Amino acid sequence: MSPEDEGQSPETSRPGLTAERPPDATDDWLEVGGGDPVHSDTLDINQGDQSAGASSMIVVRSGTTSLFSAEQRIDRYRLIRRLGAGAFAEVWLAVEDGSHGFRKEVALKLLKRDKADQETLAALLDEARVCGMLQHPHLVDVYGVGICDGTAYIAMEYVRGTTLMELLRKLSKQQLSLPLSVILDIAIEVSEGLDYAHTAEDHEGNPLALVHRDLKPSNLMLSKRSGVKIADFGLAKASTTSQSTEVGTLRGTPGYIAPEVWGGSRDFGPHTDLFAVGAILWEMAVGTPLFRGSLPE
Repeated sequence: MSPEDEGQSPETSRPGLTAERPPDATDDWLEVGGGDPVHSDTLDINQGDQSAGASSMIVVRSGTTSLFSAEQRIDRYRLIRRLGAGAFAEVWLAVEDGSHGFRKEVALKLLKRDKADQETLAALLDEARVCGMLQHPHLVDVYGVGICDGTAYIAMEYVRGTTLMELLRKLSKQQLSLPLSVILDIAIEVSEGLDYAHTAEDHEGNPLALVHRDLKPSNLMLSKRSGVKIADFGLAKASTTSQSTEVGTLRGTPGYIAPEVWGGSRDFGPHTDLFAVGAILWEMAVGTPLFRGSLPE
């Protein structure tokens, strides 16, 4: 992660990413380590009321009670440690232990049993079905979905790294900024992942018409090994999804929602995601969010 020559501005080489390194940082300063990565802070705004959306991942810091425990088995997965939690689900680092010494680390998204109503379960299954048709270097891969002893789960790729939001926070505390070369690398890889998602087809060759709808720094994973990974398609809109947004309901993260959506349009398309990309680029370049302030009444 550090520049090759001390004192020299770091260069990037895709797929790995580099940022200006704090002078007192350790070799793993960009890693999440044992902390709680932020998976989402999405809001589901319905006629002025705020509540967590069906797939929202509002982070709960360490010390809060979990419905699950380390070494617990969910189907063929063994839980290791919690990565994040929200109103409807928890995300755990887990290991799939197979025969002949096979082991694979995964991120397991577990639906809380007391929140597993039909709508929430349908949203989770929609997310899994859509992501199961996607395979791209800049999208978090999904391996499978299941229900075990009343707990629904999605098994996803475990990305060793941090989120763009956490990186920007660390840089801000050190009074540092992202080099232009890194901003451009991130922008290119996000755009490549989005272009693939927007033009993806289902298994029969039909267009998915997929829109992420919740792009933001906390949903962009950064890895030293694989670069940028777009995560959390929980609010994604596709031709195959069974859920629809009710009239008067606005889902997403306020600072990254396109103006026409705020105005009432529900014509979601690639332009919806591209607006969010523009807001993210601003935030990387300037160091502060493009839009700040409270939600409208």
